[in-house]
Parts: sequence; C-alpha cells; structure tokens
Amino acid sequence: MNIIFFVFGTNISYYQQVFFSIYTVLANKDETDDIIVIAEDPTLFKQLGDRVKVIPIDTKMISDWKGDYDYFFRVKIKALEYISQEYPDKHILYLDGDTFVYQPLSIIKAGLAKGHNFLHLNEGTLPTLKTKTEKKLWEQIKYKKFADILIDENTTMWNSGVIGISTQNFATIPLALQITDEMCAAKVTCFTMEQLSFGIASNQLSTVKAADHIVGHYWGNKDQWNSLISIWISKSLMTNLTEEEMIESARKFPFVEIPFYVKTSNTYKRLSKRLQSVFKTKNACYINS
Repeated sequence: MNIIFFVFGTNISYYQQVFFSIYTVLANKDETDDIIVIAEDPTLFKQLGDRVKVIPIDTKMISDWKGDYDYFFRVKIKALEYISQEYPDKHILYLDGDTFVYQPLSIIKAGLAKGHNFLHLNEGTLPTLKTKTEKKLWEQIKYKKFADILIDENTTMWNSGVIGISTQNFATIPLALQITDEMCAAKVTCFTMEQLSFGIASNQLSTVKAADHIVGHYWGNKDQWNSLISIWISKSLMTNLTEEEMIESARKFPFVEIPFYVKTSNTYKRLSKRLQSVFKTKNACYINS
C-alpha cells in the first residue's frame, strides 16, 4: 500500500502537520507499506531520510492540475491519478495534512484487499446537509446527471480527508475527475466538489467504508493542533530523540483528549479573514477538505 501526502507552498505549519502525520503513520503501518510525499519543498522532509519517498512538484504542475476552471481541489485527484499510474499494483491511501493515524492501518489495508474503497466519514445524504452552502449545492445539482450518474436523495457526501482506493477500483479516480470537471463546467458553486465526486465515483464502482475510527481529521480545530504539533516537533528535535523514539512518542500522543472541531463564531471568522487580507503573505497549501 502506498500512503500519500501532498503539500505545497512555503507556510511551515502545513509542512509540520504533514511531518507529524507521517510519524503517526510510521507508528501504525506495515513494513511493506510505503510513504510518498508530493511536495514543493522536499528539503523539509530530510529528517525522515529513506523512511519516505519525496516527489518534487512545482507551481506549473500545480497550475496544470487545477485545470481549465482553476479548481483548487482538482489537484488532489490529479495527484492520485499520477500515483495510480506510477504504481498500478499497490493500493492507495491518501491522507490530508491535518490528519493523524491512531489505529493500525492494517484494518484499512485488509478492506482494500477485498476491493473496498475508503473515505474518512459519511457526512449524510445531500438533502439532509445543514449549511447554506450544502443546501445551495443540493438545489443546483439535484436530479441532474454527471458522468451519466444521477444525483438523487440517496447521493451521499463523504469527507475526503482520507481516500483509500483499492487497485481493483483505480477507475474511481478518472471517474471522480470526470464528475468534478463536469460540475465545474456546469458552474456548480461548491468548494468541496472533489469530495462529493469521490463519494459518487466510489459508490458507483465499489463498497465505501468509513475510516474515521482509524484516522483522525482535525479540520475544524487547526489552531490548537498546530500549536501542539509545533511543540511536539520542537521538543523531539531539541531533546535529540531518535527516529524510533519519535515514532514511539507519536504512538503515545494524547489524540482522544484534543477535539477535532471547535465551533467559531461568524464574527470571529469575518474578522480573521479581514486581518489575513491586510497582512497577506504567500501561503503554503496541503490538500484539506
């Protein structure tokens, strides 16, 4: 199984998240599993040595992968397409940067061997989703076809912070890409079209399993996790832990004590966005839904 991460830009916190997630993978993977990082700055993973394979990426390739409609999350699909073509005989487990593994990955690997696909979490059928954006999405696409697949009341939104694709189901990737591109062409206004597309494609070609009992995804509480991860990395390196000691430390990290999601007021979000625009700098990006 190939375990994939994708990170680009210059913001060190995103690289630190991936760095930490890799150590949680090392604590829970099999010896036959490989870790591949697609990164704009490969030098930030030197400490890991030959424990990871780093594939450099540049801004031109990122721009190409965004496609004609400049859709950000399309690059995730293209990255998985690239890996599936380079390693056609190995299952794929993609992890967003803001994830950690806290149970043995052999559970997912066994499911992939049976032909199942994995996504992080079932968020619900489209008509039952609650936010204004999600309600608007349902109104835009209900009873329409994309890649000749009908969107109806049973169409499910899966979180794609984790994407596991069996070698038997690599056709999921081009199908997800086709659905995404057709939604872009139809001017569907949903930032998470990519994860909807993976859910639709996976349901079409396989049985989809949730991975949230194995992989945590703290997309809703990044500030607290970033602080804790920065401290963990600093203490590990400043106390000169060996790689094996860092793996053991990652295995014992108090994952269940830290919330994955913290509700933030809309006022705070608006003020934060305003401040970020005032003090705008070039940011790094990792793929994160």
